[in-house]
Amino acid sequence: MRPKPAARHHWAVVILIAVAAANTALTFRQTDITADQANMLAEAFKRNDPALYPSDGIFAASGPGAAWRMRLPAWQAVLAGAVKLTGASDPLNALRTLGAVALVVYLLSMYLLLYRQTHSSSMATLVAVLSTAIFSVERPYWGLGPIFAVTPQAMYLAVVPLLVMGLLHFCGRWPVVGVFFLAGLCGNIHLTSAINLTLVMLIVLLAVGRLRPRAWALAGPSAVAAAAGAAPAAYYYWVVLRAAGTPLPQMPIWHLRDALKLAGQNVLYPGVLLETVRWLPVPVLLGAPAAILLSRAGRFRVRNLGGWLWLLAGAWIVAFGLHGLGQLLAWILGTLPPLIELFDALRLAMLPLYVLFAQAAVHPSVTDDMDAQPRPVGVYPDVGADEYVPEPTLLTLFGMGAAVLLKGRRSRPKSR
Repeated sequence: MRPKPAARHHWAVVILIAVAAANTALTFRQTDITADQANMLAEAFKRNDPALYPSDGIFAASGPGAAWRMRLPAWQAVLAGAVKLTGASDPLNALRTLGAVALVVYLLSMYLLLYRQTHSSSMATLVAVLSTAIFSVERPYWGLGPIFAVTPQAMYLAVVPLLVMGLLHFCGRWPVVGVFFLAGLCGNIHLTSAINLTLVMLIVLLAVGRLRPRAWALAGPSAVAAAAGAAPAAYYYWVVLRAAGTPLPQMPIWHLRDALKLAGQNVLYPGVLLETVRWLPVPVLLGAPAAILLSRAGRFRVRNLGGWLWLLAGAWIVAFGLHGLGQLLAWILGTLPPLIELFDALRLAMLPLYVLFAQAAVHPSVTDDMDAQPRPVGVYPDVGADEYVPEPTLLTLFGMGAAVLLKGRRSRPKSR
């Protein structure tokens, strides 16, 4: 049998860093940012100098209950550090710097996840780069790179592959509680991203454990650990809302739907179904080849296949099931839904699609060996990675025919 191909991790790291550097260079040609990013930069400057924007209707307010203080302190500290590092002459350089760091972290973590799955450095590098593509600027989207994608959600997205890899590695064991704690801790950058990922990972943990008592015993402490990690962010929001004196709005859900439509966000039913139709071609493009090829492969060739399928299903369950349940309760009670950003969990479905696509590209079928020769050969046993194929001489053909006849005769039942 041939030796296993040597992994070329150093070349993969060089290529990924070169891709991140080239992308960062392109961002210097991009000057268009979103209104939300402009507000984030203004908030960073306002925190540094409270006397700024005295005539602005939003940023003129002061105190812990000011409306512009709705972004988490951890994210503001990161953004303020980037502004201080790059200088205040061009605030966009701070976004470019954070985008470059997030892209490098994402590419390396995605490479580790894909190599764990495929054991192919070249395929892991290729799919890691492909997975940064952004197919739509409408939420929810998966991907990094352009300057408009530098958001708290993107910073959290950069570590999602590592968190999912930890989940699948420790699934069913107590160290998985630490993975949930890290998922919640990263929520101090973006809380709703942590909530979505935690819910999806809990679904995977319970489903892979087949809802057995041990799975529930792990799910409980895992949820508590995630909540403990995200506790500073939740406490900050509680302090800000309490200082602002803002109770939960007693506004009908249809008024919220009209307001979101004006903002161009269709995240409530039935408009959310239209967003799904727009998003469907991407998973079909990635999932159809993977489903066709992997359906021919044995389960031992697809590592953690059950976990990946449940991760895909979990993203849909949270984005449509729990999201729709919250809207139903809000419609019954006549209030706002508790969290409209559950629909953003749909972006997490892209991760298993990319992984299974890479798996299918590396291992198209277990009916072929590493030399693309059929396995097993004739009546010979299945050797595995490299089948022994004898020369088609008359002697070997006679021997194979005789073996088939003897095997058929031995398999006949004896008559009484």
